Amino acid sequence: MAPAERARPGHELPGREPLLWSFVGAVLLAFPIGALLGALEAAKLLVQGHARYASDGFELVALATGSSAALAAVLALPSALVARILWGRVERRVAPPSACAGLGAALGVAGFVASDAIGFTLLLPAALAATCFVVLLRELCGWWPLVTRAPLWSTLALVAVLGACGLAWRAPSGWSDAPLAQDAQGRTKRPNVVLLSIDTLRADRLGAYGGPVATPALDALAADGVLFEQAISQANITGPSHATMLTGLLPAEHGVLANAQPLPNRTRTWIDELGANGFETAGFVSGFTLVDTAIGLAERFDHYDDHLLVWRWMPEVCTRLRLVKDVIRWLNVKNPRGKRPQRADRPAAETIDAVETWLAERDAARPFALFVHFYDPHVPYAPPEEFARRYDPDWSGDSAADWYAFDTAERKEWANDPRKYEHMLALHHGEIGYADSQAGRFFELLRARGEFDETLVIVTSDHGEELGEHDIFFDHGATLYDTELHVPLIVKWPKSRGIAPARIATQVRLLDIAPTVLDVAGVKPSSTLSGANLAELVGNDSAPTASADRPAYSFSDLPGNASGYEFDARAISLRHGGFKLIWNSELWLDCERREESWQLFDLAKDAREVQNLLASEPAPIDEHLQKMREALQSWIELTQDQEGPRELSEAAREGLKATGYF
Repeated sequence: MAPAERARPGHELPGREPLLWSFVGAVLLAFPIGALLGALEAAKLLVQGHARYASDGFELVALATGSSAALAAVLALPSALVARILWGRVERRVAPPSACAGLGAALGVAGFVASDAIGFTLLLPAALAATCFVVLLRELCGWWPLVTRAPLWSTLALVAVLGACGLAWRAPSGWSDAPLAQDAQGRTKRPNVVLLSIDTLRADRLGAYGGPVATPALDALAADGVLFEQAISQANITGPSHATMLTGLLPAEHGVLANAQPLPNRTRTWIDELGANGFETAGFVSGFTLVDTAIGLAERFDHYDDHLLVWRWMPEVCTRLRLVKDVIRWLNVKNPRGKRPQRADRPAAETIDAVETWLAERDAARPFALFVHFYDPHVPYAPPEEFARRYDPDWSGDSAADWYAFDTAERKEWANDPRKYEHMLALHHGEIGYADSQAGRFFELLRARGEFDETLVIVTSDHGEELGEHDIFFDHGATLYDTELHVPLIVKWPKSRGIAPARIATQVRLLDIAPTVLDVAGVKPSSTLSGANLAELVGNDSAPTASADRPAYSFSDLPGNASGYEFDARAISLRHGGFKLIWNSELWLDCERREESWQLFDLAKDAREVQNLLASEPAPIDEHLQKMREALQSWIELTQDQEGPRELSEAAREGLKATGYF
């Protein structure tokens, strides 16, 4: 260059930014901006109250800032290359390609977080488009180098992270401030409470009930406690049935009529009552139907564990982050039959692992109330190999099947092929055996801690399962027969109560769990319950009579399908005195319309419920059956078009009592 053409000091000619700095500078700028965007997303979730515990809040902030920052940094590299190729030369007073690329990558992340229109696969195109936009804006405006000052952006990001951490610290910690009840020596006076619910478990499967499955842990508990031979569920699906267990109210009263319908906030549970009286409360559930977003129970517990991720280190709240949510969705699609990061359920062993951790960390000075749920006997049946081979010696790892994934033709094939049917039944029995083994592990854990003897332990199920009866296979929710409603109920009272082991033949309900828990805990319910204390039936030396049965109403309100049949109907049943009366509303079965119908079964003579006495002429009508029909008709009228909780008026309550079946 000729001397005359040299630029004067301070007026350098345009030059090209060094290649390495294009990449390094872009990353240095994109990284803190990405962290800031992640912190803002985490702060939004915290303000909305999605983090239940302080520890979850910290992990949410860390994951949000780290993942967004890393994503922005990765996107900055191709963005820097594009910015350099398109407009590489730059004057000193104009933002270089590295700055344009860093801002473009950050804008791509911002758009992804803020808008569902930018999917996971569009992230890179969005970042490149944003980079081109920033470069064009640079050419038009001649930006001042302020935007390239990484220390400024890093400081702003740090302030945002600290602010988000402050919000996380203020998130609910899960600790109760309720006063403790203590005796003169400062020891806790009240016993602990445990409710173990094993999903989709028929009473006639357990060894203690004469069933075909070896269940040594539950059989031993029955030998040490009280086994109720005739326990009836108030619903044939998970959500409504568990709501009844926890409230002592019928589904028509507490308002949970279907799965994925949250329990109303104003409806009290025995968890609420015990928590307000000094108990430390915790819930551990294993199936998607009882996660907080489906049933809304978490806020009633000091600690609620509904973690269904394979990545056990990640709190559930983190799945609300856009990046995490999309990665999980992508992995689920890529692994339709493989190991997915987000599951519909988790094995009982993982649930007990979480229980064990909580017991080790809890405040030992307080009594505890613990709700534990196993999902294993529910479809899909996939027991561990040890339990699968126990009931199917020819089992191979690839022979397990998901009944819900079958279409109608495949279901008919499995139902009509004896070998395939027996294989599916064996897997179901294997799941029950596995659940029993984990129940035994749970009881041993309590014994090792010296807490078993003085703990009220209740084991039951939410509903049963059709195993081919009534032409429905490996499913539930479609009928109110005993195959779906007759469940096990085993209660071991605290040793100090002095209640001897027994078998009770009198009919009881899951409705009776809540009053029993409150009685043992010494807590008076704050509202009227429809259930009754099970202890009232223990120690009664007189032979049970049919009239002593507690009237068992059961409700079904489930549009959906079972074994390929489409349903959209309601049904209510009343079981009492050895008879079952069922009312079915009008029903659409595929394209066939079926009229409203009534069924009556004499359970002593027809335990399988195949002979409808009302289908014969003349139909048997006596005073007992007439009152049953009047009571059921009252419930039909009270629940017509019901969509939420139904508080019974005194007139309605007295009217039902007048029938003798309430």
